Amino acid sequence: MTGHNLGGSQVDVQFSNRHFSEPVGVSAPGGTESQVQVQIPNTPADWPAGMYTLTVVVSRVGEPDRESNVLAFALAPQITSKLPIDAKRVNGDVTLKLNCLPEIRPDQQASLLLGAQSVPATDHPNQSKQLTFLIRAATPGEYLIRLRVDGVDSQLIDFSTSPPSFFAKQKVVIS
Repeated sequence: MTGHNLGGSQVDVQFSNRHFSEPVGVSAPGGTESQVQVQIPNTPADWPAGMYTLTVVVSRVGEPDRESNVLAFALAPQITSKLPIDAKRVNGDVTLKLNCLPEIRPDQQASLLLGAQSVPATDHPNQSKQLTFLIRAATPGEYLIRLRVDGVDSQLIDFSTSPPSFFAKQKVVIS
């Protein structure tokens, strides 16, 4: 985060998400007056994909704490299954199991974007790293895929290339 007056004896970033009962604080050591960097802990079970807001809280000795304005950001899900996926139709339908991070909570909405089609995940009553999708009357072909969780999509475009391009393996081949 960049801004003004961000340096202090203690700098924390408070994250809010609809799945948190209260904001979660993460210490941001080594910031400057104009920049704060923080890394979300690598605990995928605790940080669900979706929309977040954050506030920087700056503490200085002898002064009251100050809070920055609120910033919004999206924490995108990631497909961790081996890609590409070869899927065979059975009676015209395809069942896909996808592994993902962070873990998906029971009350989160998840869907597979298969080309231009959106396929909702089957019920997932427990928090899980795996979702199942039933594609009815699946049309054979090769499809780019994305995972959408609570309105936030997994990355499909590789911005490290020039020009940016689709991730070549992020697809399903239905036969």
